[in-house]
Amino acid sequence: MDRSKRFVLGIGAVALLVATAACDTSYYDHKTVGTVVTAESGRGLGDIEVSCVMPDGYVSDVTYTLPTLGTFELWYDEPCDAILFEDVDGAKNGGVYRAAEIDLEDPDSPIYVQLVLED
Repeated sequence: MDRSKRFVLGIGAVALLVATAACDTSYYDHKTVGTVVTAESGRGLGDIEVSCVMPDGYVSDVTYTLPTLGTFELWYDEPCDAILFEDVDGAKNGGVYRAAEIDLEDPDSPIYVQLVLED
């Protein structure tokens, strides 16, 4: 293999290692999982913003529920006081849903949230 091919192969290997490290969630200390559904039908709600609310009210570490299923995994560094659920895409889910904030008493227990349509 000539020198230029080895160089390109080496760059590709480094890029793969960096991409793998960037996707690794092992550097987070905490994880909360759960499901967000409609209160009316129990159908999973996708694209709901799920975020960690810190003791001082600061919102950090955001994720979104999966389309159709409504499931989520929220990884964060410092313990949250609460988890905030917001419908940020408007009526795309079949309506606009009220935000909900759930106190996080046991981060290891799955959260099940029912969101209600706004009037």
